[in-house]
Amino acid sequence: MSIRELYGSIGESYEAAEKRLGGEEAVLARAKKFCADDAFETLKHSMGEADLTRSFIIARSLKTRAEELCFNSFLQPMSALTEILRRGTLVGTEDLLMKSELRYLLIKINAENL
Repeated sequence: MSIRELYGSIGESYEAAEKRLGGEEAVLARAKKFCADDAFETLKHSMGEADLTRSFIIARSLKTRAEELCFNSFLQPMSALTEILRRGTLVGTEDLLMKSELRYLLIKINAENL
């Protein structure tokens, strides 16, 4: 699967990512790095441990990478999750974490053959 096909398969705009990152090689490299990273699993673990500071830092990092890659359907719930964690609470995060995980898994599964 090409990087363009990945974006098509997950309903995101490859052209926006290419414009933002400056070319196909940069998009491909960052997408591979995003998918190889275990940050989302670490986020789930830190939230399960109620480590709000660590959870916020990881969520903010994931949000930034989603924004760079124009993974907007992952970015939306991650942004909301990050803002709740910024306030120092887990109240209201369960649904957002589930929505984020579904989008994250869709990206990872489709990116397996990059």
